[in-house]
Amino acid sequence: MVGWRARRWSSPAATAVSIVFARMGADVLIAYLCEDEDARETARLVEEAGRKAVCVAGDLSDPAHCRAVIDKALETLGGIDVLVSNAAHQASFEKFEDISDEEWRKTFAANADRPPSTAQGAGAALRPAGERRGELRHRLFR
Repeated sequence: MVGWRARRWSSPAATAVSIVFARMGADVLIAYLCEDEDARETARLVEEAGRKAVCVAGDLSDPAHCRAVIDKALETLGGIDVLVSNAAHQASFEKFEDISDEEWRKTFAANADRPPSTAQGAGAALRPAGERRGELRHRLFR
């Protein structure tokens, strides 16, 4: 089982990785901000590969939502073997001086603060290597 989260799920790479994990035998949790259509399409492709897909919408820069995503993975997938924490926020500006204090805080909340706190939240839920499904572990690390 894989706990997978993304700030923007419209990335073809994120979808491709989800499909690869599914083909290796993993169920996938897709956490995303608001890209419902992209998340549903990724879920469809995961399910087409014969695995379970769970979609969870919400703001991953919110620590409470990050904890809720971990709880949902435990509830629906029965555990977490792999956590891919690729939450990110990016905005473009003409000049460096145009970046507001609020934009700095938003960027750091999503890109620097949340991944470690999500990993800490998942830490207790991550299974030791010996408890993972052997076939998935074998495929991931060969």
